[in-house]
Amino acid sequence: MLTGSQDTTLIVIRGNSGSGKSTVARAVREAFGRRGMAVISQDVVRRDILRELDRPGGVNIGLLDVMCRHALDAGYHVILEGILAGSRYGEMLQSLCGDHRGRTLCYYLDVSWEETLRRHETRPQRARFGPDEMRQWYVKKDVLPDVHETVIDESSELDKIVQLILQDARLLTTTPQEGLPSRPGAGRTDAMGKQRSQPVVDESIAIVAPAHDVWQAIVNAEIRAGWWSYLDLDATAGGRFEERWTTDDGREVRTGGQVIELVTDHLLVLSWADEHWPASTRVEIQLTEIGGSTMVRLLHMGWEPLPDGAALAAEHRAGWLMHLVNLRRYVEDSAVF
Repeated sequence: MLTGSQDTTLIVIRGNSGSGKSTVARAVREAFGRRGMAVISQDVVRRDILRELDRPGGVNIGLLDVMCRHALDAGYHVILEGILAGSRYGEMLQSLCGDHRGRTLCYYLDVSWEETLRRHETRPQRARFGPDEMRQWYVKKDVLPDVHETVIDESSELDKIVQLILQDARLLTTTPQEGLPSRPGAGRTDAMGKQRSQPVVDESIAIVAPAHDVWQAIVNAEIRAGWWSYLDLDATAGGRFEERWTTDDGREVRTGGQVIELVTDHLLVLSWADEHWPASTRVEIQLTEIGGSTMVRLLHMGWEPLPDGAALAAEHRAGWLMHLVNLRRYVEDSAVF
């Protein structure tokens, strides 16, 4: 049964005991900074509410599912966090994620056994259970096979993980947070000093690969041909690019521009215009490596001088989302890397 709406976000954070799931979930909600986000913890439901052993077919599995769906249907964003072992919770998670109408994001905190023990020594829970019990629970890289999960390794800092999740979820507050770039075009004022909204395409996606690999998939022509074959790009300062494509009604379109700025493995800035546009827009592709994954943020701005700029921005948002998904699929599945 479908659940939630196009406006709700479901975030699933999984990992072994001591990997930092609860800490990350609380930090994300705190950074979100307002009401409307529910944090549902496996430990609270299973251990505190039901006082149930973690076993196949446990009552807590269905209750977690019901709680998430109820909150999503009520309009809440939901963070579900816990060990949520794939052997017992995988079927429920696959169904929940598949039924959600809105944005669904899954993260796996990948922490080694040695680091798990080290962290456990700093936790209040060390008085309740020790290494012997934890060894029984520990499953190495328990990534779900049928749900796309972003794997975050143990070297990742908390603030970077929170940044990754909020950007991917598009739940950043309107006030720029420390360490996050402010969104160009936002917060401008008119002649009367009133705030006015500017159309900006701002999309992000997490790719389970180093930033260098993602960068090469964008700037290397041979690699890029595997996911964006009709784009010609000279990835040098001042280099030109051209994209030729055909609309659904058979009209041929040529888009072109040049490289304004590039920082290897981090940033590509382009001027961007269809051949009939009276002015160019600006595209920024930002790469931020967090642990073993890369956050790709796409900004397309400068629509104000164009007739129907807001409508054009909306059309391009759909196109950029397609390109980002194709990029992720190619990088994560390709044997090139």
